[in-house]
Amino acid sequence: MLKIEKIFEKVSSKNHSIDGYINNKIRIKDNMFSIKSIYKIVEHLKWMREEMHIFETKILIDSDYISDQAILTLMETIIYFVINEWNFKITYRFSIKENVLGYQIFKKSILFKYNNRKIVVEDYNFEYNKEITIEGDHFRKLCKNTEENRKGKFISITMDEIDIFLKCFELDNEYRNELAEVIVEIIDNALKHSEGDCILNLNLVKNDYHKYKYVDVAVVVIDDIFIGKEIIEYINKKDKSEYSEKNEIVLNAYENHKKSFNEKYNMNSFAMVSAFQKYVTTRKMSMNTGGTGLTTLINALIEKSTYNFCYAISGNTNLIFKKEFLNLNEEGLIGFNEENNYIEIIPNENVVSINKYDMNVNIYNLQFILKEN
Repeated sequence: MLKIEKIFEKVSSKNHSIDGYINNKIRIKDNMFSIKSIYKIVEHLKWMREEMHIFETKILIDSDYISDQAILTLMETIIYFVINEWNFKITYRFSIKENVLGYQIFKKSILFKYNNRKIVVEDYNFEYNKEITIEGDHFRKLCKNTEENRKGKFISITMDEIDIFLKCFELDNEYRNELAEVIVEIIDNALKHSEGDCILNLNLVKNDYHKYKYVDVAVVVIDDIFIGKEIIEYINKKDKSEYSEKNEIVLNAYENHKKSFNEKYNMNSFAMVSAFQKYVTTRKMSMNTGGTGLTTLINALIEKSTYNFCYAISGNTNLIFKKEFLNLNEEGLIGFNEENNYIEIIPNENVVSINKYDMNVNIYNLQFILKEN
């Protein structure tokens, strides 16, 4: 898989051993297994390789809950990389509460198959590198970042595959179509604006007793090309004649936002927010309508859900998709703030924030609970 090594680039090596160097075990005690937990594991694996030249470890994960599917995907990917590229011998043990949604997602992952067992590298690789996996209420697709997939029929084929999968779960046609469209829009953007491969995981868990459906969509790309990187290049470029004049809204907003740059909101945050604005495109002389189509689609899904938690992480920026901050204003822009003013006012700090655990990852994770009648 392309670019996995990038996940280690920005992370400093750090020893998290619990039993000294001989056993070299690491224990994760976070109540929620999250990106913070992943960061610790990456620190430790890098320390093992660079400082101790140790190539065997056991990871004990004493977390009650799992944050979401995206975190499991990252864990699967890190293990795949170190057992193949670094020749590490890894075992791990998850101790998750079995009566929670996170456990239902965990059961469908590659991680579950090797939980507290010896990893057979050939078998793990076979599972990880499957182009498509459909098992009950779990759909997984490995989207290779090739020219053919970026320009060919790959996206339309993927949308058909997702739609066929979703038809098994009694979703109304409008919701099913919107969900499939959101997913392929994210994948299309990921492949065209990064150099890494993309992994999609889609879970749809039905609870007949409480009468709800739980939808969890995770798209993960590992690359140092963060969402909005091309926006920064555009701002810094002296000759802007090759770009659409509609991009000038970014320059106007930048002059206002840069006055508020600090440890909580920076240039990268601004660039990511700008990437979701109408007509903004970094493709030279492009007629592309920009990024608001995706946020409008996500908002439509949120409107139909009883509960939701949707976010994107890119580089060192977190962006939470909250219903009250996803409406287009008269200019077709999204402020991500109470005033819904992109040009003049920075986003709400509870919507856009700095990610302390920057590992060169681009993540979209969309979670919805749909109540049944």
